[in-house]
Amino acid sequence: MTDTFAWSDAFAMGHKELDADHRRLVDSIADICAAVHAGRPRDELQPLLEGLQLLAEVHFQREDAVMLEIAGGMAATAEGSHQGQAFLEAVGGAALEQHAQQHAMALAKLASISRDLEFGANHESTLCFDLKRWFIQHAIKYDAHLKTIFQSM
Repeated sequence: MTDTFAWSDAFAMGHKELDADHRRLVDSIADICAAVHAGRPRDELQPLLEGLQLLAEVHFQREDAVMLEIAGGMAATAEGSHQGQAFLEAVGGAALEQHAQQHAMALAKLASISRDLEFGANHESTLCFDLKRWFIQHAIKYDAHLKTIFQSM
């Protein structure tokens, strides 16, 4: 990964609000990387990292709400069939719970990256790499199933 980080259409999910969140996360990471590249001291990086953490929390809450809305719509579509509704609720509930757990792990990982920098366990030179990898893992790997759903709507 290079020193710069910019928006890529690969990060888009096809949902206006979630894509806007992803853009804000990319911009925040780019700002942090620019500060690192400019040689800003660690105490100036911490507020940027805290801002990124807040953006991530808001994004994950929004994404969870969108997933609940989708699951509710799927259940309503299946109302004609009691078996179909039960199946969707079971599968949807498991998927929602798993995705929410991934969000919790992603927030914990982001907090860990920030904490490691604060306490010197992480060097500024690896900070950008870690942040980019963190975002890409979320946007590409974990949100792939949501992207598929949004593209089919």
